[in-house]
Amino acid sequence: MDLLGRLLLLIATLAITVADIPYYVPRITTKPILGKLTSSSFVLDQPQCIFHQYKTSQVWLVVALNRVIPQLSYMELSNPANISSFETNRYYHTLPVIGGDYPCADVSGKLKAMIYVGSDVNCSNPLFCNGPVPSLGTYRVRFVVLNGTGMETGTRWSEVITLRKGIDPSTINTWPTKYSFSMIVITTLLASLLLVLLVCLIVALALGSKDVWWFKNIDLKEKKEPAVSVNKDSFYRTHPMYSAHNRKPYLTMTKEVEDYTIT
Repeated sequence: MDLLGRLLLLIATLAITVADIPYYVPRITTKPILGKLTSSSFVLDQPQCIFHQYKTSQVWLVVALNRVIPQLSYMELSNPANISSFETNRYYHTLPVIGGDYPCADVSGKLKAMIYVGSDVNCSNPLFCNGPVPSLGTYRVRFVVLNGTGMETGTRWSEVITLRKGIDPSTINTWPTKYSFSMIVITTLLASLLLVLLVCLIVALALGSKDVWWFKNIDLKEKKEPAVSVNKDSFYRTHPMYSAHNRKPYLTMTKEVEDYTIT
């Protein structure tokens, strides 16, 4: 009874595994990495635990323009096409891997592995080249399992993958090293106004310092000159207290003050 149960479980597992492949949909990874979609490459999540029943078969990734997919036949998918034939076929096969090399689970404990499509800049073997995706456009991909007689099975086509268009370096705004005409005019005017204000400030400081020096000289001259001048021929009456203190007779004025000038 136990043997029958195990056999039924094995058959069910095989059926589920075989059924997983036609329903598997490749997709661009959702992991937070940089450069997962560029103008000539993209990054897919690696299939997990769907190819372990094809350990000796080759699993290829087919990259095709979206518009040619309806015309691709079973024979075309069964015969690997080199990336160099893309200009004619508008599709190619790349990244051949033995089915047993795809892990059934991520045993490393880290993030699941990813597949970098278009990462080989220099291809030593054109047949296995994973060179940059030949042209901009909308692509779709699928995995196919091939043996010596043809395609055994394959996944579904992915959703549309639109490569990002690169930016022409000459169109990039390199401000402030690259100015427009209006920016140059505005900058020149502001610089001129700043220069005028600086000159005015210097002149104002110079004039202010001169005025302070001039008023200071006037003040010193006024302090040196006597505030009251008395004519040398004028006579005045001495104070009685002064006379008494000196025990001299009281002096009477013989002449009135003729001049008394206040300056």
